[in-house]
Amino acid sequence: MTEYVSTRWYRAPELLIESAGYGTGIDIWAIGCIFVELITGKPLFTGKNDYEMLKLILTMFNCSEELPLHLKTTFQQNNLFSSLRLPEPSEEDYNFDLTLDA
Repeated sequence: MTEYVSTRWYRAPELLIESAGYGTGIDIWAIGCIFVELITGKPLFTGKNDYEMLKLILTMFNCSEELPLHLKTTFQQNNLFSSLRLPEPSEEDYNFDLTLDA
């Protein structure tokens, strides 16, 4: 068994890029993701790794919400992402099913 119990699907962008700061906003993000799942019956973001999760999050917000500069810097300094650039969603990524199941 693993000691890592935090599920990726509810993690805020700050945690995905391993930012040092932890505040109430991170908890609110997780609660929001869980709330959407309770309402729709489907997880909001289902990325298979941290990079894919960032791409899904940025896509959901249609790139209208950019990561703050300190998070961009943290992303670039993170060894896990050293060979990658910040995800930039493509047009086909904007195909979200936002319908509620009856």
